[in-house]
Amino acid sequence: SVEQIIMDEAHALSHSNTKVWKSARKLVKNNPTAGIQLLTGTPILHKPKDLWGLVWLLYPELAGEYHVWKAQYEEVVKSFKKRIPRKDRSGRIMRDPDTGEVLTREIEIPLVTRTKNLDELRERVRPLLYRVKADGLVNFVDTVDVVTVGMTRRQRDLYNSIAENVLLKLEEGDLNIVNALSELTRCQQVSEGCYNLPQAGFSDSGKLDYIKEQIDNSDEKIITWSRFKENTNILGNLYKDSGVIFNGDMSQNQKTLAIWSFQGVDNAKDDAEFARLARSCKWKLGPGEAMQWFGVISGASLGFNLHASNRQYVITPGWNGNVNEQAFSRIKRLDQEADECFTTFMVSEDSIDEAVLNMVLDNLKTCLHVLDGTGDPGY
Repeated sequence: SVEQIIMDEAHALSHSNTKVWKSARKLVKNNPTAGIQLLTGTPILHKPKDLWGLVWLLYPELAGEYHVWKAQYEEVVKSFKKRIPRKDRSGRIMRDPDTGEVLTREIEIPLVTRTKNLDELRERVRPLLYRVKADGLVNFVDTVDVVTVGMTRRQRDLYNSIAENVLLKLEEGDLNIVNALSELTRCQQVSEGCYNLPQAGFSDSGKLDYIKEQIDNSDEKIITWSRFKENTNILGNLYKDSGVIFNGDMSQNQKTLAIWSFQGVDNAKDDAEFARLARSCKWKLGPGEAMQWFGVISGASLGFNLHASNRQYVITPGWNGNVNEQAFSRIKRLDQEADECFTTFMVSEDSIDEAVLNMVLDNLKTCLHVLDGTGDPGY
């Protein structure tokens, strides 16, 4: 029989309607005497509801019912109601047996929510949590700042046209939750650079101009993160003799080479493996030779270090707070030798960027409040 069930990256189990959570639940139920350990640095991705699935796996009686948990720690400030088709247990749409019309039910879709009772939630989950203090292990200062970057004229014109179209659709009632996210993402794409919308016909970007200036005037190793891979491709092409790309277009071997080219290798075995992979991939840079890292945030969920640098620029964060943290923490490792680590968020002036960044930071603040009540950076 299984004595211990240990699940790493446990934040992936936050949503109880996913296959991975249901598989975890089955594993737990089939091994009732096993100890259970869930490992994660970010147990709350966005809101307190994300914590319910983890608590249920550890202690179902403490978790209770999902809808009760959600109502206890979140409240809907603004929402809209929508009728959707009813479905049977097999997922088939139900129809009236006499008329053949589709049967519907009304649901409420939240637009704005806010947290509540976080102190009570912290006390509720305290018996289940064990957190490791970093004091004595981490000796660097974690510095975060935000810079406001102006858009180019053509970039601003394109952004305004898209934003005005979103407002028009909202006013006319043509915006649902799906296409709203799509439209907002387009705003975010243009706020980063027009190159994200090839149909624009030009690639103006105030952020790209800014980061190029930082790279050209620095002799440090610099990390950049973006939500969109087109940025990594542009910068990677501009600095192909000194930088590496890390995005979803690459093979696993290429990703390994990118990490080692930026970070360096620790032993002779890795050095030999680097040489073998470099020959097969026709890789130009050697171990530790790369001075720039151009990464897509979503590709950084795998565990690896980038502590050869202590300075990173976030060109555009993603919606998912946990995925952001996975990327941004690559330089904040236990063996970081620098005295200070710098993270700079780039915000396009008068754009969606500020709202996205506030959302990401507020979600992180919620997570820290539940975990320790103070946002203690020593953990």
